[in-house]
Amino acid sequence: AYTLGYSQDTNFVIELVKKAPRPDLILLFDIDARVAMERIYKRGKEVFTRQENIELLSRTRKAYLDIALNYNFKIIDTTQPLAVTVNKCIELIEEIL
Repeated sequence: AYTLGYSQDTNFVIELVKKAPRPDLILLFDIDARVAMERIYKRGKEVFTRQENIELLSRTRKAYLDIALNYNFKIIDTTQPLAVTVNKCIELIEEIL
């Protein structure tokens, strides 16, 4: 995932998406980088600054959102409480069953 944040070259992921069999549903669990950093610090464990920093998380998020929007991924807002996120996933899965 962080490859996109480091290089901003989305071609590799786009090629994978193009060549892979089309699933019925792709969920992208999205969170603002600032909220992600707040959660990282709250867990009380060591922060891996090479990967867990606002700049990298922001670039990675943008790259995945760009791909998601172009390839019809369903974007799940994970800033919501966990129960809301789970219910949204269930709702999207039930739509295709």
